[in-house]
Amino acid sequence: MKRYTHKALESDVEALNEKLANKGHNMRFKTGARNGYSAIDLARAEEMKKGTCQRMLFGGSPRECLAACHEYMANNL
Repeated sequence: MKRYTHKALESDVEALNEKLANKGHNMRFKTGARNGYSAIDLARAEEMKKGTCQRMLFGGSPRECLAACHEYMANNL
């Protein structure tokens, strides 16, 4: 299996955020890092501009973070 990196996660999160915007959802995913692991935060569109977030959705490997994003979208759209 090919290695899935944080940079690939950032690219995929951009595409997922476009889907959220097209569906009219007010939350967006924001990538980050915590103690050497990748992290996904949830933020409103206006909070993304400020650099703040509502809460941390998941922290772990980039592949686990992407899975958490897909799970969030499946449960909330």
